[in-house]
Formats: sequence, structure tokens, C-alpha cells
Amino acid sequence: MEIKTPDPNENNPPGLDRKDREIHGMISEGTRKRVSVLEMWNLIESVGIRREVIEKTFPTDEAVMELYRVVEKRIHYQREQDMILRLKAYIEKLKNQEFEKSNVNKQTGEP
Repeated sequence: MEIKTPDPNENNPPGLDRKDREIHGMISEGTRKRVSVLEMWNLIESVGIRREVIEKTFPTDEAVMELYRVVEKRIHYQREQDMILRLKAYIEKLKNQEFEKSNVNKQTGEP
């Protein structure tokens, strides 16, 4: 009896592998979600890059997809950094509350 390993391209249209689907904007790298061209343009324009400039600079769909990936990764990185800063501030706040609580307990003689 032969064990069949799943083919990652099994449910895909003929002739389109994962790389082709990514290039054509059908799937976002790493997230496995479908991304429409409109969503790509909206994300790129949300960071202040005008469509006219992109169309002149990046004439192919592949180039626009690469720009989309760069913008998407940059936004993700920035959100991670913001979250780290918020977590550090929250931890500092908790430490200060614990310090104040221990000072009050020392003054009142409670443990």
C-alpha cells in the first residue's frame, strides 16, 4: 500500500503554482489569504504612495506585488514595534503600582 503525500498544488488551477498565484495577487505570502488588486492598491496608497507614480515606476504586476509585499512587511514590523512599546509601558506601570503598594504596606505595617 502506497502512502500518498498531499500535493500543495492539488486544488489549484492547472498551470498555476503558489508563486504564480502570489505574483498575480491571488494570495499573500505567508498569510494564505486572498488579496485582490484593489486591496493591494489601497494598502500601497495608505502609506502615501500615489498610484500614478507606481504605474510609471513599476509597470508590471509582478513589480507592484513586490512593492505590496514590502509595504505589508513594513506595516507589520511597525505594528510589532508599537506593541512592544505598549507592553513595556504596561509592565513599567505594573511595577510602579506594585512598588507603591509595597511602600504603603511598609508604612502601615502590613505584609
